Formats: sequence, structure tokens, C-alpha cells
Amino acid sequence: MNEMMDQLEQVIEERVMQLKGKMEEEKSQTDQAEKEEYIMHVERILNSLSEEEREWLDDQMMKKLDVPNQERLRYYKAGLADATEVMRYLKT
Repeated sequence: MNEMMDQLEQVIEERVMQLKGKMEEEKSQTDQAEKEEYIMHVERILNSLSEEEREWLDDQMMKKLDVPNQERLRYYKAGLADATEVMRYLKT
């Protein structure tokens, strides 16, 4: 009886993995289509701007991206400090 249950469990696991793979593939295709549509929309908007306005917008966007990079660096350093503390604790 246990052997039968083990086989059933294995078949169920395999089927779940198949369905999961299929769903991820479908989601990936949907996500890709949405990304392409988004990119094309943004390109149409950017192409409607003058060169001067486009450069101004690029500068503004780069300024906004700079903050998250600084935040990531701060979090990285904080995580590194935490990891160092843990290593010191484990050595003692």
C-alpha cells in the first residue's frame, strides 16, 4: 500500500511540475508581449518630443535612478556589516 502511495505521489509531483512549467512559459510569453507594447508606447512618446525636451527628460530620469543606486549601496554595506558580525560571532 505504501509503495502504491509513493508511486501516486511521484506521478502527482511530475504532473504538477509539468503544469507549473507550462504556466510559467505562458506567463513569460504574456509578459514579453506586454513589455514590447510598453516599450513601443514609450518610444512613440519619446519620438514625439523635440531633441531638447528628450535630453531634459533623460537627465531627469537619470537623476531619479541615481537615488536607488545609492540606496542599494547603503543596503549592501549594511548587509555586509551584518554578515561580518555574524562571522565574528560564529568564530567565538
